[in-house]
Parts: sequence; structure tokens; C-alpha cells
Amino acid sequence: MILYKEGSTLQYSTSIAATWTWAPTLYTTSFMGYNYGYAGVFCTTFFNALTLMIFGFVVQYLAMHDKVQRYTFLDALQSLSVRQRILHLVASLMLLICCTWVQYIGLHLWLLQYFEIPKIVTALIVSGISLAIVFRYGIKASIISDKWKYFIIVLCGLSIAVNTLMDPSTDVSKIKILDANDLDYLTGFFITVMISHLTALYADQNYWQRAFSLAKENIFKVFSISALLFVIIPFCFGSIGVLARTQGFVEGWEITQGTVGIFSFLFGLALFSAIISTVDSNLCAIQSLGYVGIDKYKIEGNTTIYGLLIFVSTLFCITDISITDLFLIYGTIRAIPFIPTLLGVFTKRFSEQRLFYATLAAIVFGAGGYVAAYSVGYSNLFIFTLIAVFTPILGVSWKKQLSTH
Repeated sequence: MILYKEGSTLQYSTSIAATWTWAPTLYTTSFMGYNYGYAGVFCTTFFNALTLMIFGFVVQYLAMHDKVQRYTFLDALQSLSVRQRILHLVASLMLLICCTWVQYIGLHLWLLQYFEIPKIVTALIVSGISLAIVFRYGIKASIISDKWKYFIIVLCGLSIAVNTLMDPSTDVSKIKILDANDLDYLTGFFITVMISHLTALYADQNYWQRAFSLAKENIFKVFSISALLFVIIPFCFGSIGVLARTQGFVEGWEITQGTVGIFSFLFGLALFSAIISTVDSNLCAIQSLGYVGIDKYKIEGNTTIYGLLIFVSTLFCITDISITDLFLIYGTIRAIPFIPTLLGVFTKRFSEQRLFYATLAAIVFGAGGYVAAYSVGYSNLFIFTLIAVFTPILGVSWKKQLSTH
């Protein structure tokens, strides 16, 4: 239920790539391709792929210097104090909640194009299918089924891209690579995405769980393969936007406008596969966190799974927030454990007390400040993302931390 050790390299790498393909990926890459050409697609793709490779390197380094089997990022960071790991757990739970929430929104937006469907029905569809996949076999079922979800996403994206290319109104001579007028926006976007993605995975149990399922010496290799497999997806969906733009500019274009008939169905199938891959992975992640726990505090069985589904379904049904806004909020949250994790894995040179309070400040003033500023319409929200990422540096110390608290 918690680790799956008998899978193939293809299963693991496609599972990582599919899980990394969230609902916003398909919308964002096509939007960036349409408005900013292949330069926009590159900005949304490069650090996505690099993030997987760097994370694979970090976890392999940790695993190769560890003589015991680890299951979650919590028991992997034994050099950090209990209260520090509790902060990481809080950030991870917030990430799992927001990440699951955004998948519900993504599917509901697509369904609304064709059906007058209440939110509770969308919630029941996603919750029921995701739960059915992992209920009995946990992470094993998630990883095995992810291979098929990955190929569904790729084949659907490729089919839509080829259809757009073959459309008589598509003018390949007008394909946009880079427009110098876009550089001001793309530079800021590139920096934001760089910070958001390179710091993204260290509180995300989805990827720790898959990494610890691998043989120690293969972690970096598999994550590197998954990065290459992942690139295919944003390239396909980004190309749809690039090619659609050559047919004439339409204000407010999005990929759902560029897909009709069977191709609209294919986009929905790709979107649904990406959503289910992420949600069932989140269920496995929260289950493993409950099983392992911190010290004596553990929640075994499927209680944590039911709790996540019920809580997220409730939030989804009673609130109204966009995919982009929610994505940026949890992008800030997931960045907080980045520096404390690297300190614990590589140097152990930190003051336990200062690191704890600096991380707590990052949560309160970084993530909390972001939400508060967003709610009042403040525009320079990236300031709070920077606070979230870099405030834990205050915990650095020349003296090596020798004991576990």
C-alpha cells in the first residue's frame, strides 16, 4: 500500500510524468503557445523537466547515504527536529488539499461546456474513480495505471496537434518562435516559474513515495527519464496553441475553443487522465503520511483518504476560485520546505531554533501574506513568494546540527 518495489523503469517513469502533469499544465502550455509562441512553451516546460531531475539527484544522494528503508519525507529528514518536521507536514497537507482542489476545478470547467452539472456531481466523479483505483492496492495500483494515463494524455495531445496542423486555415509560415516584444513579460514569467518549480517537490509526498519505491541507485536515472517523457506533453499541447494562432488571433482564446467534435472529447479524455493521475496519487500520499506519522502519532487505514476527499469536495462546492489563483497560492506554500530540506539532507548546518521560527515565519508571512494580499487585490504578489522561499535561510548556522530532537 505504501511502497511498490516490483515495477519496471517504464512504469515508474511514466507514473512520475503523468503525476507531474496537473490540470493547469494542459491549459497553461496551450495558452502560452498561442500568445507567446514556442518561447512561451519553453518557459512553461524547461523548469518543469529540470525540477524532476534535480529532485531525483537529491533523493538519490539521501538514499545512498541511508542504511534503512524510508517511506516519506518525514522519516527521511531525521536530522530535523520533530517540530520542524511538523511544519513540513503542515505545508505538505496544505499542498495536497490545494492540489486536489484544483483538479476538481479543472474537470468542472470542461464539463460545464457541455452539461449544466452541479459541483457535487463533479466531486463525486473524481472522488469515486480515484478512490476505486487505490482502495485495495494503494500506490501499486496508482503507478501501474499511470502508465496508461500517460500514454492517453500523449496520444490525445498528439492527435489534436496533428489535426490542427492539417487544418486548411493553419499557415505554418506564421508559426511564432519568439517575438522581441514579448521579452518583458516572458522574463518575469520565466523567473517566477523557475522559483515555483525548482522548489516544488520537497514537501510533496507524491514524488518522495515514488522515489523510495525505486532501487537507490536508479532514482536519478528514472526521474531523468520521466523528465524527458514529461516534455512530450507540454510540447504537444503548446503546439496546439502555436498552430491555432496562425489561423488568426482571437481575443481570450483557450484550448477548449480550438477543439470541436471528437477532438473536444480527446482533450477531455487527456484532461481527465491527468486529473485522476494526480488525485489518486494524492490519496496514496496522504495515506502514507498517516501510516508513518511523526513519533507515536499515526493514522492507519483509509481514514486520511476519506478525510481528504470529503474536505476538498466541501471546499470545491462552497467556494469560487480560479485555477490560476489557486495554483499560485499552493505554489507559494510548497516552496517553504525547500531550503530546510536541503539543509537537513546536505549540510546539517543550521540552528534548530532559528530554522523552526524562520520556517514558521515563512508560512505566516509568505503563504499567509500571499492569501491576504490576494484577497485585497494587491498586485505584487511575487514578494510573498520570495518571502516564503528565502526566509528559512535565517536558520543557517556555521555550527553543524548533530542531534535529532
